[in-house]
Amino acid sequence: MGLITNAEGTFDHLTTTIREDLSDVIAMISPYDTPFFSMLQTVAATSTKHEWIRDSLTAVSAAGTVEGNEFAAAGLVDPTRANNHTQILRKDFAVTGTNEAVTHAGMASQVSYQMMKALRELARNTEQALLCQKDASTEEGAAGTARTINGLYHEILDDALDNFIFDCGSDPEDAGVPAVTADTGTPTAGTLDEADFNTLLQRMWTAGVAPDTVLASPAAKKDITGYAGASIARFNVGKNDRVNNVMRYESDFGTVDVVLERFGPVGAAAVSGDAGEILTCTGSQTAFAFERQHLRKAVLRPTVAERLPKSGDSERGMVLHELTLEIGAAGAAGAWVNIAE
Repeated sequence: MGLITNAEGTFDHLTTTIREDLSDVIAMISPYDTPFFSMLQTVAATSTKHEWIRDSLTAVSAAGTVEGNEFAAAGLVDPTRANNHTQILRKDFAVTGTNEAVTHAGMASQVSYQMMKALRELARNTEQALLCQKDASTEEGAAGTARTINGLYHEILDDALDNFIFDCGSDPEDAGVPAVTADTGTPTAGTLDEADFNTLLQRMWTAGVAPDTVLASPAAKKDITGYAGASIARFNVGKNDRVNNVMRYESDFGTVDVVLERFGPVGAAAVSGDAGEILTCTGSQTAFAFERQHLRKAVLRPTVAERLPKSGDSERGMVLHELTLEIGAAGAAGAWVNIAE
């Protein structure tokens, strides 16, 4: 069957009269869930150096007292002071006047759209800083040097409660000093098995902590999901819906919520806190356990999103906040390190 002579086809007009078929929906799969940042209680900070008081009871003693004995004052435990420094986290952006004026698919305003993206990126950066960042060598900052948070991992490490860092690797170093790939014997990352999981919970419980939350990397979450028996209780998140990534683990030392975390530490030989790296086996992952009531974010400047005065022919915007991490009690958090991907 022949073609009709001189019939106009779409191919003759794709670049001239046919309107483009462009969806008004912008697809984005970049994750921006921040469970740790979201779950932390908020307290006020009033200085760049945020401090809090820690105290404890004397050791338990079942000794009796002699009848009629003279008064003798018992030795007391003095409170101690802990601190962390605030970090400014910020995202800046600019949009030309022309780019704001033209019609865009999927958005009414380029400036508003970039503001939304900046807020999501700020939240992700803050999540990683709260977990992985290392405080600067000059903690209070200096000209040209930013103050940084001492994140959860380094707070656990610095508290010197050695057995609160559990090394899951093949050849763990001394307690509290995770093995790294370059160590003698070339240790490798390993599985977070159920016995190791409960060992850390037991150590924390013995010290007086009641761990109620586990922040699990993808590798750790897979290991925990595979634990045997009825110790895993998944709970409903919608009508008749049961999911694997929100669960509770019934341990001998209390029930813990297991929450999946995307932005936790990753092992590296040469580390950068800005990149979420810690000194463990290269590529290994980390999971945390803690009692939520003892962890807080201390906010010096709350989140602001604002348009700045124009600079030439451009619209400028900035989002920022300034905060730090407070761990009320030493030993309120622990970590499993060197978990294999």
